[in-house]
Amino acid sequence: MQRISLVDIDKTYPYSRSQANRKARLDIRAGEIHAVVGENGAGKTTLMKILSGLYPPDGGRILVDGLPVYFSSPADAAALGIGMVHQHFTIIPGISAAENIVFGSEPRRAGIFIHPRRSLEEARKTVAKYGFSLDPEKPADLLTVGERQQVEILRQLHKDCRILILDEPTSVLTDREIQTFLSSLRTLKSLGRTIVLISHKVKEVMDISDSITVMRDGRT
Repeated sequence: MQRISLVDIDKTYPYSRSQANRKARLDIRAGEIHAVVGENGAGKTTLMKILSGLYPPDGGRILVDGLPVYFSSPADAAALGIGMVHQHFTIIPGISAAENIVFGSEPRRAGIFIHPRRSLEEARKTVAKYGFSLDPEKPADLLTVGERQQVEILRQLHKDCRILILDEPTSVLTDREIQTFLSSLRTLKSLGRTIVLISHKVKEVMDISDSITVMRDGRT
């Protein structure tokens, strides 16, 4: 996969009748950090939820290497290696960080029972592969905000996500955590992953991004 294009995307929310996207366009090249910026309500997150399969567009096309695709669910997008980490985390309490990382793709015994030891081993390998500092044995309830974000990202990477969409990822982080996070993005890029960063923080975007798409009132 070398290029993803969103072409003339329209989206109206049926209950509020508000139009979030109006002929919105976006081109993402493989192996880049691409920022999508704009004020609140500009349509950034809606456009990325369409790319991740969470919402269907009302109009327009999604092209992968020039060929049209249609996503009826996030599973369809995931099958092409596209995953999204949302602004509100989905960490499951009462289990470990490792179990959260492999959630949805857990190794199993006889195809039925979850294999705890292999789950921990796979989580450790994923953490090491991408250069994260997380302790996978740490209980989810004790994770810091920055560690919770790492788990969310690692869950997508464990599924071999190659295009990672991050929605306002630094909004809940401390200054120190932000620097660690940005360093992690550079590492992921060096390993061939494509990052789409939804943000309104201009300085961070200018520091980290290879290309930028600006949105306003649902338009590019």
